[in-house]
Amino acid sequence: MFRATAAIHRADHVYAFMGPSPGCLTQEFRDSRDFNEWGLCDLRCARLMSCWLVRERHILATSKKRRQDIVEKRELDAVVQDIYRKTYDLWEANRRQLAKHDHGFKILYGPPFFEPHVLVLALQPGGNASHVKAAELRQPASSNEYLSEAWPLAAELRKRLGRGYLQNAVGTNAIFFRAPNWGEWQEIERGLRTRLEEFSLNQNKRLIEAMRPKHLLLLGWDTLDLMGGSGFRELVANRLGNGRPHRKRLLQSGRIEGVPAYAIPHPSAAWKNPPVTDDDWQLIAAGLGATN
Repeated sequence: MFRATAAIHRADHVYAFMGPSPGCLTQEFRDSRDFNEWGLCDLRCARLMSCWLVRERHILATSKKRRQDIVEKRELDAVVQDIYRKTYDLWEANRRQLAKHDHGFKILYGPPFFEPHVLVLALQPGGNASHVKAAELRQPASSNEYLSEAWPLAAELRKRLGRGYLQNAVGTNAIFFRAPNWGEWQEIERGLRTRLEEFSLNQNKRLIEAMRPKHLLLLGWDTLDLMGGSGFRELVANRLGNGRPHRKRLLQSGRIEGVPAYAIPHPSAAWKNPPVTDDDWQLIAAGLGATN
């Protein structure tokens, strides 16, 4: 009798969480007071109720996670739209002063999403005004261009780090505004150039905060210098040959805006002195956990 009564109390406790339909059965338990009529033992009943409770809790947790994902997606979209609007307005307001150095801008190399595996930051988009796509002045690229495009940086990243590493990636630039090369960028009047750089860096902070990437990948030491960060240390280096005492940097790690960050040589400039060899790239990929 004691076991049956205890089972009824357990069933009542579980059914209280289960909604209207199981609740009706709870009342029948209360009215019956006779477990034998149901042909169930108290242990089976308790286990059954526990399974239902676990299932309902899982459904509630899943529903809550979906609602949270929707909220975060809306917040991220709002931040990205605001960044595009402000970047466009700043560019439009300074086009006359930029004159021959007006080559447009590009922000994101694919759709942004919450918690990407990696946010890739290059220094700034290359090319000139002929490379500007009108739609991308207002919104991100429609697909992950590191996987789909043939331009040199995308092809080199695929070759060196593999598609798997880039599959769950979003790409941007430390400086949003396009220039054919760093030398031409330096020709822009210093005050205007500084405003454009500081604006881009501040908007990148917003992107990092809104997307919450697992880590950042900085392409090139100039990008690392511009983005700043703290506690960067050498993870992988290679001693130069021919008796030269210094080492070439291959991979450094630290934090930017509280997010783990890695810096590597810029792939499209890696042929410069000292050159980054195929063996060096294998060391870099291994250090990043990337596999081809």
